[in-house]
Amino acid sequence: MEMQLNVYVPRSRANILAELDRMSQETGRQKNDIVIEALERYFKTHHRELPTFHLGEVKPWKRGDLYEDRLKRQAPR
Repeated sequence: MEMQLNVYVPRSRANILAELDRMSQETGRQKNDIVIEALERYFKTHHRELPTFHLGEVKPWKRGDLYEDRLKRQAPR
């Protein structure tokens, strides 16, 4: 699953974005890879583990299952 994260960077810290651009060009790596790696290092440095959640057993389902009740209500009698 992919997600997009938009981050506000104040003008006073615009130099960080310039450095990110330079590093991306110098290394040939994508900016998002550099940012994700930096976040992972930050969490490890601060001894923080990203939380995981167990939602219990989940039975397999199909997309049609989401609409089954609605279709039953709309079906002509």
